[in-house]
Amino acid sequence: MQAALKSGTIDEARLARWRKLVAEDQHNTASLAQRRSGDKAFGKMIKQAKKHKSK
Repeated sequence: MQAALKSGTIDEARLARWRKLVAEDQHNTASLAQRRSGDKAFGKMIKQAKKHKSK
C-alpha cells in the first residue's frame, strides 16, 4: 500500500475511505458478545478517567 501511495497509483483519500469501510464492516459484523465486550472496556476506561480526574 505504501508503495502504491508513493507511486501515485492509489490516492490517499481513497485509501482513507477504504479503511473507513473496512472498520465499518468489522463493526457491523461483530457479534453481540464482541460489542458488549468493547462497550464494557470503554465504560471501564471512562470510569478510570473520571476517578483519576477527581483526585
